Amino acid sequence: MEALVKDARAFLMARSRQFLEDFIDFASGPKTFLGSASVYNSENLARAFSFFVIVAMVVNAVGILILPADQELGRLIAFIAAYAVLFFGLTLAALQLSWLVVGARPPLRRVLLAFLYFISIGAVLQVFLAFAVLMILHPLPETMALLEELEAIPPEDLAAQDAFFLDNPGFLAQSLSILAAFVIYVLLDLAWMIVVWGAFRALAEVGRGRSFAAFCVFFILSWIIFPLSIEFLTVFSPDLAEAPI
Repeated sequence: MEALVKDARAFLMARSRQFLEDFIDFASGPKTFLGSASVYNSENLARAFSFFVIVAMVVNAVGILILPADQELGRLIAFIAAYAVLFFGLTLAALQLSWLVVGARPPLRRVLLAFLYFISIGAVLQVFLAFAVLMILHPLPETMALLEELEAIPPEDLAAQDAFFLDNPGFLAQSLSILAAFVIYVLLDLAWMIVVWGAFRALAEVGRGRSFAAFCVFFILSWIIFPLSIEFLTVFSPDLAEAPI
């Protein structure tokens, strides 16, 4: 383990400056950045792969820190590796398939390099969004219990409803914040997909109409893959899936 930590530290030190430069360039202009960074050669492959590895190390380290202390580290690492291979592969296949459906054939090697950046920045966004959402949803079980209590009150019993809101003055605000959190989460994810899609459209060399059709296909496939990933988590490690946050 000590040797692994030393190797990880050496890798981070060697690639940190390039990572920061690539992160800023990609975040500020994905289409322009990927135009050159996705040209397939050994240097660009090393840059893209190291970018992905650094983000994966940081994101997974954060994820491990917020999990309950009784989780088995070896089992968690095994899950992360299996998840990355299976579902990142499925997402890449869905991305390529979405272009093939509309008759486009972007070079798979260039798509792979672009995908490594796309999934990396997406993971960073997910971490920030997840922390924000979890801060809002922290009392979710309590709010859901209050909602069940409210639903049990007969609609015609206005006095009981008034008494409920007087006894729970923060219920309405908490309910609206939960709804707002989910809406913002989905909209920001969608916005990031739209921004990055322009870069993939340039690689596919298609017009806006076919690009939009491919985007719709990818969006549908993504919503098929997502519940599969949740089911995979449940089957692979039920205690992780049920762990309180």
